Amino acid sequence: MTTAQTNLFQEGTLTVLGARGSAPASGSDFQKFGGHTSSMLARSSHAFVFLDAGTGIVDAGERIVQDKAAPKSIHFFVTHFHWDHVAGLPMFRPLHRPEFHITFHLAPEFLSMGKAAVSGLFAAPYFPVAWEDLVAKIEFQSMAEAVDIDSLTVSRTKLNHPGGATGYRINGPRHSVALITDNEHETEGTPASVVTFCEKVDHLFYDAHFTPDEYEAHSGWGHSTW
Repeated sequence: MTTAQTNLFQEGTLTVLGARGSAPASGSDFQKFGGHTSSMLARSSHAFVFLDAGTGIVDAGERIVQDKAAPKSIHFFVTHFHWDHVAGLPMFRPLHRPEFHITFHLAPEFLSMGKAAVSGLFAAPYFPVAWEDLVAKIEFQSMAEAVDIDSLTVSRTKLNHPGGATGYRINGPRHSVALITDNEHETEGTPASVVTFCEKVDHLFYDAHFTPDEYEAHSGWGHSTW
């Protein structure tokens, strides 16, 4: 897996589309790592698999639509529905194209709320296109402990965040990656369940929202330190 933007359509790659929290950022200070909010893309043989749907998915969606040979199957695994993790959806072009089949996989406890949250992004007066007017085939599925998409297996774990959140791991033929964002460690450290979930993963993206000094004033906010 790689973070190289040029490998967006190469099977077996992972592209970090955005890694910012709270809000997108622009300017010279943000050029090295980019300014988009949480969004990653894994490429299987016949599908695109997104972890989170922050502002980084907008450019990716444009590239997917422009490439006539690109797969038409798209899967979303959203950690939770705070703005920075779903802000890219209204402007995600495949949602507005009839040839795409888009599936949202959600933990059972978030299925009803998640569907309402996603469709609510398109409600007036916030967006000019109503949810009912989207022409892609869209479905929401209750996620089992793991989902197989071609040669990729996506599994989930519960995280410690206000309102709840889900961490994901993708196991591929050669490499594995885990996204553990918006997760607050406990006083004695990261919960054993999360540690076990990430065991032997090749690439780990972990919440590092606060410095240790900052965290002292932000206990209970649902974020960790590096």
